[in-house]
Amino acid sequence: ETAIGFFPDVGGSYFLSRIKNNIGIFLALTGNVIDSYEVLNLGLGTHYCPTNQTENLIDQYIEKGNIKEFNKHSLENNKYLFSQMPISELFEGNIKTIFNKLKTHGSNFSKNILEILKSRCPMSLAVTIELIKKGKNKTLKECLEMEYALSQNMVLRDDFDEGIDAVLISKHHNPNWNPSSINDINQKHVNELFEFNSKRLIL
Repeated sequence: ETAIGFFPDVGGSYFLSRIKNNIGIFLALTGNVIDSYEVLNLGLGTHYCPTNQTENLIDQYIEKGNIKEFNKHSLENNKYLFSQMPISELFEGNIKTIFNKLKTHGSNFSKNILEILKSRCPMSLAVTIELIKKGKNKTLKECLEMEYALSQNMVLRDDFDEGIDAVLISKHHNPNWNPSSINDINQKHVNELFEFNSKRLIL
């Protein structure tokens, strides 16, 4: 979402804020794709079903009302990717702090992630950090209401049009963000984006 001038929505502020060791912040900022084993270990899923067992899962659920056979023990992969990355220490603090930590860390991992983040919308990165921070102490209902209010403001920014065009329409992947750097982010403007400027979502 940060690649299109937006933010992780649809409850992202709720479940990403609850992932330990700042992995939720890492996923929210980078949009990194995780596999089924990581989904289970992060607590984002409860069961795993291989593609060739889909029909069996459906039959199990319809006939017995459960899917007990499909759990994390079905996984053959025993490697937990995030345990080998210094995410907890690098993704602590605001977006400027995170950038500085990535710059000074010097590992291949930090260099690669820094390049990814440099291509993302600076305002989206700053907003996402704030979103995750706010989501930690909110219910799912409150998170969804907060995301709705934020979305009504984010879609009005030029960055959203730039991102949608660059990634989904023209696909040139070279958007002109405004502001163009995280160094130009004004926290006051970030806070203003969380203000209700339309009808509230009532859940």
